[in-house]
Amino acid sequence: MSHVAIRIETTHDIAGNPRRGWLVYEIDSDGGSFTVDGRELVAVVAEGYDGDRAMRERWAGAIVLTMLTVTPGQYRAALRQGRELAKKTVKILARGLDTGVKKL
Repeated sequence: MSHVAIRIETTHDIAGNPRRGWLVYEIDSDGGSFTVDGRELVAVVAEGYDGDRAMRERWAGAIVLTMLTVTPGQYRAALRQGRELAKKTVKILARGLDTGVKKL
């Protein structure tokens, strides 16, 4: 499976901290063309002061498509969506794990 990333950024927050991040999408790796529309968003990564390393540590092979300037509201909405994706992933993993450890 391959991934593409779109960098998003907006104005700094009230304390002067940067608000930048990455939308990471899963794409088919058939070598053909693709569009982000209709592809599955797999993560939203807040960049903070780490630069692109925040995204590259997990998706080293991701292809960076573009950078978009978004409104602060759109940025916050993307982060909320990323948190929801993370919660779903944890629930799926928790259901699928059979550790063999008995609950006390």
